[in-house]
Amino acid sequence: MWFKNLQLYRLSTPFTLSAEALAEQMAARAFSGCTRLDRSHSGWAEPYGLDELVVAGGGALWFSLKNEDKLLPSSVVNQTLADKMAHIEATEARRVGRKEKQTLKEQIEDELLPRAFSRFSRTHAVLDPESGWLLVDAANAGKAEGVISALLQAVEGVRLERPDAAQSPASKMADLLLTPAEEQELQLFQLDSDCELKGAGDTQSVVRFARHNLSLPEVAAHLATGKQPVKLGLQWQNRVSFVLTEDWQVRRIKFLDLVQDQVTDSHADDQRALIEATLTIQIAELRGLLTDLMAWLGEAAETAASA
Repeated sequence: MWFKNLQLYRLSTPFTLSAEALAEQMAARAFSGCTRLDRSHSGWAEPYGLDELVVAGGGALWFSLKNEDKLLPSSVVNQTLADKMAHIEATEARRVGRKEKQTLKEQIEDELLPRAFSRFSRTHAVLDPESGWLLVDAANAGKAEGVISALLQAVEGVRLERPDAAQSPASKMADLLLTPAEEQELQLFQLDSDCELKGAGDTQSVVRFARHNLSLPEVAAHLATGKQPVKLGLQWQNRVSFVLTEDWQVRRIKFLDLVQDQVTDSHADDQRALIEATLTIQIAELRGLLTDLMAWLGEAAETAASA
């Protein structure tokens, strides 16, 4: 239940629905599974094995979009199609045209769909009225947009926007890489050990550092040639490590021992209490991290005021 990635969205208007009211609106689009001829289906499902569509934890609202995709191997479809075309050509002494071939393929897929295997996945999200964030645990923007689209269809009055700041993530990441090692501890964020730099121009050369001391002169030398950081590993207060990207994605989140120990110290005595304690601790850490991240980047005044 610990988020591994963050796609960031700002609530542009206050959100006032309770967990129960939000779940009531989501219920009309709850997950029901693919029908015989559906290739895919998505809908809201109970998160973390609990019994409600929306779980309240730490003042935030946690929910999950469940997806089902039918798996039709192209090799099976193509082989079945080839067999049908060969049968037609042999029995009717004619070639199968392009349009007929496409029709046959669609018929085959419709016949095979009810017997196809299904692949299920979930994408978790949290809506935090207190801080004004909607956070989606997805490694890419496309997957997050599926959750956003489903939310906007299911719930009235939600208004979202991408975060904005005075400085770009790439610019601030470059500044931090050039900060002397002895001054790192004074920063809101400290360098971790992973970095990706990309050059400008047509060639766009790429240099990647993994498990590397990023304060070494060789990193600064690449920056001096015009390369810009597109991914940078960071640590926040020895509590959370993550990779920040140039396009506002937060990836590979790890909640470190200081945070994990809080869950242990909560002495939750059953599964639900453990889940609620974990969610409460997690959202508190994410609020603090994102507050400092936006302050570091210089959040646009109008955006900060609306949160």
